[in-house]
Amino acid sequence: MTRNNIRKSNILVTGGAGFIGSHLVDRLAQDNNVIVLDNLIYGSLKNLENSRHIFIKADLVDCDLLQIMKSYDIELIFHLASYHLDDSLKEPMKDFTISALGGLRLLEACRQHRVKRLVYTSTGSVYGQPQQMGHDESHNMLPTTPYGISKATMDHYCRVYHQLFQIETVTLRYYNIYGPRRITGAIPQFIIKALRGKSIYIDGGEQTRTPTYVADAVEATYRAGCVEGIGGEIFNIAAERYISIIDLARMIVRMCKLEGKVSFKLKNYRPGERAFLPPFLLPGAGRGQHPDRDQQQPGILRGGPAGEHPPHRRGLQADDQCRDHYHLLLYKSHRRDPAYGSEHYRGK
Repeated sequence: MTRNNIRKSNILVTGGAGFIGSHLVDRLAQDNNVIVLDNLIYGSLKNLENSRHIFIKADLVDCDLLQIMKSYDIELIFHLASYHLDDSLKEPMKDFTISALGGLRLLEACRQHRVKRLVYTSTGSVYGQPQQMGHDESHNMLPTTPYGISKATMDHYCRVYHQLFQIETVTLRYYNIYGPRRITGAIPQFIIKALRGKSIYIDGGEQTRTPTYVADAVEATYRAGCVEGIGGEIFNIAAERYISIIDLARMIVRMCKLEGKVSFKLKNYRPGERAFLPPFLLPGAGRGQHPDRDQQQPGILRGGPAGEHPPHRRGLQADDQCRDHYHLLLYKSHRRDPAYGSEHYRGK
């Protein structure tokens, strides 16, 4: 590994058949030996059709992780396996077992096998309902969902395993990732309903989000695996701009050229989701300028020289719709093909 590249390494990706994980595998498989571990609860082997890899169908909770690491001489781990937020509200115990206990088993296997670095993908949900807009990674963690609690628990374990056992853990807190291969969440569901002319049901509507394109999140994740000197660090990975859920739905309908043909129906907020304030919106901070993080860690996980807009903070913007049109076209092509239903969504 070098500062900017990961080459000829033996890498384990948990949750690698999922939405974000499969995009990361695509990137890593070009120059490395990639082992994907996934129980396929959410993931699909179709997501991995174009990548060279070794696939292991297993669950973090009960598989022999240490033996897997020894068998493939694992040097680097990207841990993306997790239970989903909506499902955590229905099955909190299962969420904790998979996300927290499974994660701890992985860390313990890393300690025994002496894995140098583990990149853990956490979530902005660990903050709960932030007290101010523009919060950074030092904000208190007060999660309001079982999902957020399990993720925050793993955040703490990563910190402790770095401090006590010198494992280079790097924690990335994702925010609202969207893009090809995602079939759950607001953006794909809004698009599917709009293209079918159905009413869009919205929980609340005024809560804000920072939709972040999957390629940007993957770029930040990849760099977290090779940049030197960031062991024990935590990074928020989010778009720089934010949008309310109701405005997001309206924009999608407008992009589909279906204004006046699709209605919006507001429902109550989901539990634990009354409000959501995005990060990186500090007073007076302009495009690509984030005083605290960028001055402390110049060049870390950024897209280029100082002042250049970081790729992992671009997000969904009404004035930059190139990738969003691509996202829509994928759905439109599937809509014309009766072989693809709403549960099938593939992209490259």
